[in-house]
Amino acid sequence: MIQRLSDMLRHPDATIRRQGVELAESLAEAPENHAMLCEAKLDASRIPTGVVAALMLRLPRGVLSTAPGRSLMLKLPFNLPELALLADRPRLGGLHIVEAEPSALPPITFPAHLTGLTLYCLRSASLLEAVVASELPALTELNLDQLDDAVELSGLGLLSTLHSLAIQSAPGVLLTVLPPTLRCLRLERVRLAPDALSLARGLTELSVVDCGVDGLLDLPSPGALRRIRLEGMALTAIPAGLLAQPDLTSLSLCRNGLLALPESIWTMAWLEELQVSDNRLFILPQSIGQLTALRCLDLSSNQLTTLPDSIRGLTALEELMLQDNPLSTLPDAVGALRSLKKLWLGRTGLTALPPCLFDLPQLEELELRGLQIRQFPPPEAFPMLRRVRIDRAREGAARQWSRQRIRAGRAPLLVQ
Repeated sequence: MIQRLSDMLRHPDATIRRQGVELAESLAEAPENHAMLCEAKLDASRIPTGVVAALMLRLPRGVLSTAPGRSLMLKLPFNLPELALLADRPRLGGLHIVEAEPSALPPITFPAHLTGLTLYCLRSASLLEAVVASELPALTELNLDQLDDAVELSGLGLLSTLHSLAIQSAPGVLLTVLPPTLRCLRLERVRLAPDALSLARGLTELSVVDCGVDGLLDLPSPGALRRIRLEGMALTAIPAGLLAQPDLTSLSLCRNGLLALPESIWTMAWLEELQVSDNRLFILPQSIGQLTALRCLDLSSNQLTTLPDSIRGLTALEELMLQDNPLSTLPDAVGALRSLKKLWLGRTGLTALPPCLFDLPQLEELELRGLQIRQFPPPEAFPMLRRVRIDRAREGAARQWSRQRIRAGRAPLLVQ
């Protein structure tokens, strides 16, 4: 019956397709009486795609995609009949569409109640143009994944309801315009025009990873950005507009070519997260101590040989990553980081744990991979420590340290 239903839903005769819909609805009234439908609760792939498309929206709540967080996936042109059947199904929120094979698609109308849409493997702009033409009043989220180089994205500027846009795996596609209502933008492996972001003053979250830009990226100024992630872009200078973000709380500039950061970054007293790993930083200024709201600081994989004493001012710091730096010692000021819970020191030049670390009462995780640590601290050190990350060759010594801590009344350690 399942295969017969699948054939009926694709039949060129509209009467037979309607009979298929009626049959699907009758099955949906008592899905527990059909073995394949019961199995599909756990694995929708066990029913032919066309049947899933017709039944998912008709089954009782809690079954298949009617469960919270589940979306429906169609393959075009294979599932064109099913797409047309979605117009009067208001329970559908998210829809995933794969352009399965290159072909001329007929005019497409998307369900007006659609709130989220993901398009995969686009070979032309036809599907995106259909989205624009449908004038979807509820569409707030759009994801584009794996685009051919020929796909034209200028139509994005006409989507006046979008709040979230993600584009990835499209290295030959050039993004030049953005929807005016956009709040969140995530780009990965996309070509970006230098001024594409300059007018997006409503953005609050921006992620640009491994993207190509022909020139220095220009950010909106002034802007409302709270989170900025610019990674793997070979940046040697800070983009214009980055420092004109009065609400910025999280900044990631990992995997670039930065030799230094502008002094004004170290004076952003409201910044809570700063990640600058995999750059070429040689020194940190004393002004870093002004980041009094900072909770996470990632300085790993740079060229730092020392830390300034002013680091003691980071009284809210909970995570500090220093691994893969040629540090031979740590200043006593590190002991003043009384809120620190996570400290990574692997593959630095340390040969012993500095005594200042024993003054960290909240430390829960300590990473020591690649260090020539010959002696662990006494059992009473680090009263809150729960996890130690260490080389396999030193696991035995770390477990012995854990046993000593247990005998001293401390919690055991998870050694990794």
